[in-house]
Order: sequence, then C-alpha cells, then structure tokens
Amino acid sequence: MFHYLRLNKNKNKSMYSAAVINELKKNTPLRLKLALALGISEAGVLRAIKKNSNSITRHSGVVLIKQELGLNDEEIFAKETSTQC
Repeated sequence: MFHYLRLNKNKNKSMYSAAVINELKKNTPLRLKLALALGISEAGVLRAIKKNSNSITRHSGVVLIKQELGLNDEEIFAKETSTQC
C-alpha cells in the first residue's frame, strides 16, 4: 500500500478578501460576470470559493472585480499571515 504526502496546495496562494468573497456569494450578477470573464460556469465560481481555490484570481477576474466593486489590490486580496517561529 502506498502512502502519499498531501502537499500544501495553499502555499503562496492569492485569494480574495472576505469582503470580496461575501459579495461574490450574495451577488449573482457579479458571479455570472466573473464566470463569463474566466470561461467557467457560475457553479465553478461557487466551487472555487468553497475550495478556497486561486483559479478565480486570474487577471481577467481581478480586473472585473476592480471595475465592478471599485476596490484596489489591497482591498481585493486577503492579507497573508505568517506562522514562522
């Protein structure tokens, strides 16, 4: 039996801030626009949010979020936290 190490796929991952995530969850037209910009389905956007996937942070998605919500980069992306000793 083989045992595989589970790699931390979240390492160096850029994800939207909680404010942007909440807006995407409640704003269906914005979700649809993001899905269209990224070439995925609305369900794909919801899955990416649920999985904390960085697939929805591609350039075209970020540009759309900036235009629709009027936010800058610091407001769009979650702040990284360091757990170094």
